[in-house]
Amino acid sequence: MKQICSLLIFVCYLSVLCFGATAQEVNSEVEQGEIQTELTSSMRELTPEQLEQYAFPEQQDNFESRDLTAGQVEILENMRKAAKELLQRKLGILSVNGTKSDLAAIQSLVNRRMVRLDDVIVWQNLGVVFGDVLAREFNMIWVIYEDDLGASKALRWRKTDNFLFPVTMLSKRAKYGEEINLEQIFDELSVTVDEFKAWESQPKLPNPIKSR
Repeated sequence: MKQICSLLIFVCYLSVLCFGATAQEVNSEVEQGEIQTELTSSMRELTPEQLEQYAFPEQQDNFESRDLTAGQVEILENMRKAAKELLQRKLGILSVNGTKSDLAAIQSLVNRRMVRLDDVIVWQNLGVVFGDVLAREFNMIWVIYEDDLGASKALRWRKTDNFLFPVTMLSKRAKYGEEINLEQIFDELSVTVDEFKAWESQPKLPNPIKSR
């Protein structure tokens, strides 16, 4: 008799386990169905033409951007001043005004090899002057960009999550012995900014998972 009771208890225990596993699977399928329904419902609000250009949500990078502090503004100004003094001393150039004409001045330093390839500070000072040109030509602003690797000075395009990092563009190329062609770099970045604009003009749907 005891054996029969034990057997019945064991059978009931197995039934409970199987029912619990089945319930979890059903709940999972229901949640997935709700997410798919929300996404499908949102997509119906767009026309076929908009769907062709729809920008699907991307995984967000772990970063933040913020305005420059007074101290950071001063650091940029000192770097800018050092670059202008170098151009004046080496080339006799007195006018550096943040326009494309400044590219020719920097390029002269490069072509005449007046800056050592390992002089990171000087290259980054020139990167600030180059960044001023980009800021003016592409309507960008200097900000601080910080991620898991640290904080950097960057240019932000409008109030978006699109950034350029001109301070290190020249120093990295010098470090690795790559060609430094300011006009070519400028043209490539112009294409990048156009991509920023194209991305922002695309219709975007809310992420159904984040909106839950």
